[in-house]
Amino acid sequence: IKTTTKGPGLVKQELQIKGVSSTVADKAIVKYDYGTQYKKAKKIAEKHLRKKSHNSINRQQQQLQATLVRNGFFQDVIQDVLAETQQEYQDDEIEAVYYQGRKLLRKHQGRLSGYELKNKLKESLYRQGFNMESINEYLNEIHNHQNS
Repeated sequence: IKTTTKGPGLVKQELQIKGVSSTVADKAIVKYDYGTQYKKAKKIAEKHLRKKSHNSINRQQQQLQATLVRNGFFQDVIQDVLAETQQEYQDDEIEAVYYQGRKLLRKHQGRLSGYELKNKLKESLYRQGFNMESINEYLNEIHNHQNS
């Protein structure tokens, strides 16, 4: 528990692989209290947040959740960590929508224009998990930039 960032589920699984009986592994996992799990999961989340990502909040949180599940943390701990880190992801949402929007604009600008281009950008950004408020802000910005 003290030397790894693994959650209780993964520790139990590894103990069983090494031949420890299920009842002994269960007794060992009982010592893995909520506070310890939370600290370890938060440490993984902070490491995940330091990586600069150009994905939507939804996608980043899905990736973090998958990482925590793979590391053997329980759902109550995962949900608490996700709730706490959501605000930190929010700060990068606008930057990410602009980054992804510019990529999509370069991709589709040659063959689409006007309403079709706007709808294609909106559809693609929404599919990537961005919220409509962020998407509309980006689309208004490029519309204003093109008209000036």
